[in-house]
Amino acid sequence: MKKFLAVSLFSLWSLSLCFGQTGNQFILQVQNSGTAVYTASSFAVLNLTSGCSGTVSSGVLSITCTGAGGGTTTNALTLNSGGAGAASGATFNGSGAITLSYNTLGAAPLASPTFTGTVLGSAATFTALTGSTSLTAGIVGTTAGLLNLSGSTSGTATFTAPAVAGTSSNAVVSSNAISAPSYTATGGTSGFFQFGQGSTNAVGTTDITEQAPAAVTSYLVIKPGTAASGLAAGTNVSGTITQNFTGSAAFSTGAVTTGSGASIGATSLCTITNCPAGTYQISAYLDVTTACTATGTYFVSLIYTDDAASKTIVMPLQGTGTTTTFGPSAITSSLGLASTTNFATGSVVLRSTGAAAIQYSTTAGACGTGGPMVGKMFLTVVPLS
Repeated sequence: MKKFLAVSLFSLWSLSLCFGQTGNQFILQVQNSGTAVYTASSFAVLNLTSGCSGTVSSGVLSITCTGAGGGTTTNALTLNSGGAGAASGATFNGSGAITLSYNTLGAAPLASPTFTGTVLGSAATFTALTGSTSLTAGIVGTTAGLLNLSGSTSGTATFTAPAVAGTSSNAVVSSNAISAPSYTATGGTSGFFQFGQGSTNAVGTTDITEQAPAAVTSYLVIKPGTAASGLAAGTNVSGTITQNFTGSAAFSTGAVTTGSGASIGATSLCTITNCPAGTYQISAYLDVTTACTATGTYFVSLIYTDDAASKTIVMPLQGTGTTTTFGPSAITSSLGLASTTNFATGSVVLRSTGAAAIQYSTTAGACGTGGPMVGKMFLTVVPLS
């Protein structure tokens, strides 16, 4: 159907401009006084979109548009990332302000730690992972947590949680050897390294490797609690080896000041804790820093208990200014105190039942003239078996 908005241009020849209407499309056309209508492709075309309609009545083109919106509004539509937006399914028609956030879309908050990558079913593939909190893998009561690390060329290394992961003694299982610049062992108990038995490892070319033998009967080694010089010597009690350095107070007297006429009574050298039942080597060194003018002697005795009884023996000494006498019932061995060039060394191997501490004592002879003599003595115990 066509409707015309007509304009008379000439009195002799009637020419009209009109809009031809087809649905919601209006085309500007030319019509003479007859019925001929001329439409050119260059004439204006007015297309009305959905929601708009037009009519021609009494020479007037009327266009009306309607819609569901509220038209112009001053009510704000706000977007934020706080998670406090309108509920999912809310609509905005301008009649009131509304805030949209991730919860409006039904989305979860931003994860921490955050990641980029893809999530496929129950497995996640990460290309980057950042954050300061934890990453949890596994389902309690169903599967243990498993961390897969893909190699740059091939293969996968895995870390698998134990069934009871909250107990520090239950190990996380690694499929590969672990290399790091340093290791720190911590936990509810003392830090430890544990070597399991097995086949030997490769020697390598620039490595130092410590390993357990092929077969092991388990034992525990307790390292020294403080640093000291000497060897790390251990005493074994029921499979627990307690180590101390031979230069520590556990096995050594340190420097003991000696003097003429000033004997030292029975003094503990090694307690039954550090020297239980076993065989021990005891070494001594004595020197003279201030000498007598003439004569004066000094000798050292050791006191211990073997399988028969408690015993006291004189330590044999050798060195400049020493005198040793082997008698029918005893040995005497002493250091002369009349010169600062005098010195003595001695060593004894003995067997102790551990019933009592290993002790030492000294006997000092007075200077004949001059003095008093002053010197130093050093005693050290080394467990042999």
